[in-house]
Order: sequence, then structure tokens, then C-alpha cells
Amino acid sequence: MQKICIIIPCYNEALRFDQNSFIEFVKANPSFSFCLVNDGSSDNTEAILSSLARSYKDQVGLLNMEKNVGKAEAVRTALLYCVEKDRYDYIGYIDADFSAPLTEINTIIAFCNGELTHIIIAGSRIKRLGAKILRKASRHYLGRIFATLGSWILQLPIYDSQCGLKLVRTDFIRQIFAERFITNWLFDLEMWFRLRNIVGLETANARTLEVPLNEWQEKGGSKIRFTHFLRVPIDLVRIHRKYNGRGKKN
Repeated sequence: MQKICIIIPCYNEALRFDQNSFIEFVKANPSFSFCLVNDGSSDNTEAILSSLARSYKDQVGLLNMEKNVGKAEAVRTALLYCVEKDRYDYIGYIDADFSAPLTEINTIIAFCNGELTHIIIAGSRIKRLGAKILRKASRHYLGRIFATLGSWILQLPIYDSQCGLKLVRTDFIRQIFAERFITNWLFDLEMWFRLRNIVGLETANARTLEVPLNEWQEKGGSKIRFTHFLRVPIDLVRIHRKYNGRGKKN
């Protein structure tokens, strides 16, 4: 089995971070490592993460950002930090509210029969029989509009680019995450653009994988507001201008 490290970016998550679920998963999955990122929190988040890192130091590390830099930069910094350890085959990230439970990491591995080979493997919130995918209707339909537009300008048939659970092969991390992202909430889409421009459209299509999640439940206290959706058209134009016309597209 490949060695995997999961990044959990946290900004003022003291009231939402489910320590019991995290501890239970860490104990049940000793082969996984975690990098907890305190993104300049002003609440008790740092103390909580520090305690977990001390208690489970063989599996859990802590990265403290001096000031709040936003999810995109926190994840990018942590990916580059973890890849320097040269221990892992894949480094991924998951949202701190565990909308996708940590157990969904095992869902992805089981879907791949334990053999992870793709460059990017992403969870996908596909509502279907036998799955527990709970989202507000407004967010679901806004998400579908965004996903359709993003897939169209990217020219890759991505169903759910914004799902907060992804794994990335370590040998591509330095290339994909070398530069800061130009957006904060759409950086996942930028990641796919970068991969496409690095390896070409055909290879990007063949070597990325979306895995239907068994469980995803929208949690309260999300830092994504409706006004962020109003910025989506502007950010899509910015992404299109930056990445289209650069790199390989064959």
C-alpha cells in the first residue's frame, strides 16, 4: 500500500473540528500520516492541533502559519512542506469540518483496489442510491452551474472540481504547486489547469480520477458565503486568461 499523508487546513475551527472522529480514525489507520495546518487562527485552534500532534506524534504533524493566508495558500504551503520529507507516495487534503468523513479516504483506496496510480484522485459528490450525499439545493445547483462552466473551459469532463477531498502524486506536486494560486476558493480548478498545461490534455484526462463518495454532509459554519458564488464568473475569466494559451494542450 502506498504511503499517504493528509493535510487538514484549519482557520478558526475550534468549535467545528471533531477531535473524537479524528482520533478514532488515526488509531484505526496507523499507516496514514496527517499534517494539521493552523492558518493563523485567532481562536483556540492552535492549542487543539498542538495537543493532537503531541499525543500522536508518530502520525500527526503540525504546520503553523504566522498569519491567515487562506485555504489555497495554506494547502499549497503544506503540500510543498510535506513533499520535502520524501516519505509519501500521495499527499492529499480534506476539509476540517469533515463534511467528507475521514473514512472516505478508505473509500477512494477501495475504489482503486488499493493501487493508486493516477496523478490526481478526487472525491466526487454524486447523489445516488446507496450514498448519503446531503447538500442544500441552492448550493448543489450553483455547484452544478460552476462545474459545467469549469469543465467546459478546462476541456476535461470533471463532475465536481470543488469537492474538498483530493490526493495528488508526490512526483507532480512541485510542478503543480510551484506558484501561488490566483484564486482562493477555486484553486482546485487551477490545479487541474496546471496539470493540463504540464502533461497535456490527453494525459491529464487519462491520469486523473473522480471517485464517487459514499458520504458527504454539508456542515454549518462554512466560510464560503453566497457572495463568493457571485465572484465565480470573474474568477473563471481570470483563470481562463491565465492558463489557456500556455503550456501543452494536445
